Parts: sequence; C-alpha cells; structure tokens
Amino acid sequence: SMELLALGWLVLLMTDSPLWVGVASGLRGMGHVGFGLFGGVIADRMNRRNVLGLLQLLRGLILAVLGVLVLTDQVELWQILAVAPLLGVADAIAAPALQSLIYDTVGPGRLLNAMAAMLAGFHLSWVAGSVVAGTVINTAGVGVGFLVAAGANFASPALLLRVHSGQPVHHPWEPVWRSLLDGLKYASTNRQIRALLLLSILVETFGFAYIFMLPVVARDVLQVGASGLGYLSAAGSVGALAGTIVVGGLGEVREKWSMLATASGGAGVGLLLFAVSPWFATSLVLAGAIGLALVVYDATIATLLQLVSAEALRGRILGM
Repeated sequence: SMELLALGWLVLLMTDSPLWVGVASGLRGMGHVGFGLFGGVIADRMNRRNVLGLLQLLRGLILAVLGVLVLTDQVELWQILAVAPLLGVADAIAAPALQSLIYDTVGPGRLLNAMAAMLAGFHLSWVAGSVVAGTVINTAGVGVGFLVAAGANFASPALLLRVHSGQPVHHPWEPVWRSLLDGLKYASTNRQIRALLLLSILVETFGFAYIFMLPVVARDVLQVGASGLGYLSAAGSVGALAGTIVVGGLGEVREKWSMLATASGGAGVGLLLFAVSPWFATSLVLAGAIGLALVVYDATIATLLQLVSAEALRGRILGM
C-alpha cells in the first residue's frame, strides 16, 4: 500500500495533474496485462516460493532507487513512467505464483477459506501500511516513504521460508510459445473460464482502478491531504478485512457464482456513490463498502478459476 500511495502522490506533486497519475497507473497495468500470460507460464514451470522471494527483492531494489532519487532531488517524471511497467511485470508474475502456492498448501477442499485468509493478511497489512504511508509522507516526505516500502519488501522473503511449494506439473522443456497457445486454447474452449475472464476484465478495469486515483480524490476533491489519503486507503482495507472474515466464516459456499455476481454488482453501486460524495466521513464509509465487495469478488473468482482449471494449466489461467 505504501508503494502505491507514494507513487501516486509523487506523480501528483510533480505534475499537479490527475491525468499523469492515471498514466503512471496505466503503464503499470500495461506491464501487468502484457506479461500476465508469461507470469502464468512461470508459475506452472518454476518453484513458486522461490519466484515470489526473488520478486520481492527486485521490487525492493526498484523502490530503494526511487527513494534515493527523490531524496537527492534527481527524480524526473520519465523515470517514474519507466519504472511503472517493471512493477506491473512483477505483479503479473507474483499473482499466479502466490495463488497457485496457496492451492499447493491447502488443496481444493478449503481453497475458498485459504484465499480469504490470505486476503485478510494482505488487507490487515494494507490498513497499517496506509496509515503509516500517509503519516510518513506527510511528516518525512515521499522519498522516505519509498525507502520504508523498500525495507518491507527486502524483509518479506524470510516469511516464505516455511511455506511448502508443490512441484511444477508442467514440462519445463516445452517451448514457451506452445505453453502460451495451450493456455489460450484451453481458456477459449472452456465456457466457465471464458465467462470468469470476461468478468475479470470488467471488474479489474472499473473496480480496482479507483485505488490508483485516491491521491487525486484526497487532495482535489475532499481536500484532506496525504494523511487523509492514508485514511481513505485504510478504510478500503478495513472493509476488505471485514469481507475476508465473512467469506472465511461461510466455509465452502456452494453458490459461489451467485456470491461473485452479488459482490461485483455491490462494488459498482459503491463506486457510483463514492464518485459523487463530497464528504470525507461518507467517503470513508463508502471506501470500506467498496473494499468489502471487491475482496469477496477477489476471493471468489480466484477460487472458481482454480477449481474449474486443469491442474497443469492452473498458473496460466490465473495469469490470464
């Protein structure tokens, strides 16, 4: 969370333009989307735990360089725009590797509960990280915020040491292009996977994108500054944390498809209300409601994609 908030706030300070905040986020998204299929291939071929550990170290290095550039007053917009796609590529590799690693650990029987538990930990850290990010940026500056985020990334691989990673089931000697074509063909011919991927395009485009524009909302719409930005981000994660508790407490829900549709629609309603709210307190509540709906969507769609995918193709489907 600190990384995302610091990046958006830095671009806004440098350019005073919501457009460039969106461009930076869009370039990161392009890196994610453009490398998503390859990230799935990597998850199917390599030890997922080792992949995640290496990615965290590389991400920490990128953030540390950004922090030094800011603190030495040498940062320029083109550098941020160049780094954003690299962070997106890291996201593209990490997402299927992490979700496949969860499947390796718990199997299909308790997958929804495990996804909810993983998202609970993620959003619990996001709550703390958002408040810390807003406070650090407000008091010590955005450069220090990048360095703190880098330190967190450098420390995180140690947490993976005790996690079991199943052996890849895909043949590593098969050409990458063949692996990609196999994944695309499988997804295009499976009606359930096709429907889930189309829904993901809609929700990822118009749902989660609001997070990247929070610096603009905080400064220009609600006029609450960097501290208010931290609280807005934290409110979304508090709602998401509540959503993970709800999902985790439900057990293995039979009507996962209905729950997915309800969560997606609920996120849309919350975003419409958030867009027209001029009050900070109301926006905090709405951010929490959006966070709750999106995390239920996130846990449910990731679970369904893994349950309906063939084992040898799971990483590539998650990459898509």
